Amino acid sequence: MTASSALDYDDDELWRLGVFYVNREDSSVVVPRRFGIGWAMNWGNPKSWGLAALLVAAIAAFVVLVEVLFR
Repeated sequence: MTASSALDYDDDELWRLGVFYVNREDSSVVVPRRFGIGWAMNWGNPKSWGLAALLVAAIAAFVVLVEVLFR
């Protein structure tokens, strides 16, 4: 990727409420956070929705497992 075609992760138009990165043209699932340390999801990429759904399903499965084991 050349410098002219690099994606600008700090573009105000790509951040909703300053914390949600939404860019359908960017194939990245996670991008560097705008402020601070860490990563942010690219909510414009369908893979991030799948990753979020997988996380929710894993937490729900854990809760159900704990409920079943401690009855």
